[in-house]
Amino acid sequence: MNLVAEIGKNIRKQREMLGLNIEETAHLCDLSANHLGTIERGTTTPKIDTLYRISKALNLGLIEMIEGTKKDIPNSKKLSPLLDSLDSEDCKLFNKFIKDYLLWKKTNR
Repeated sequence: MNLVAEIGKNIRKQREMLGLNIEETAHLCDLSANHLGTIERGTTTPKIDTLYRISKALNLGLIEMIEGTKKDIPNSKKLSPLLDSLDSEDCKLFNKFIKDYLLWKKTNR
């Protein structure tokens, strides 16, 4: 897989992990959903400022965007069992909280 495709795959993976759809994420990044989709599919090479906006919106470091792993991030191992213990209703609430927080964070910078 080429680097552009790998970056796109990792962006999509993080977006889906956060429970965001492409339109919500595009709004957070100040991009069109179509453009974000082409980035996720690896059919366009994004500019560095675009990658930076995506990284901030998804709380995804530029290195993680390229390497695609969060396994060595401190506290991720502590968070995973907590998330696994949530029932489906709590997962929905958690996803809504994350979405609301990311929108709030973007508007209050």
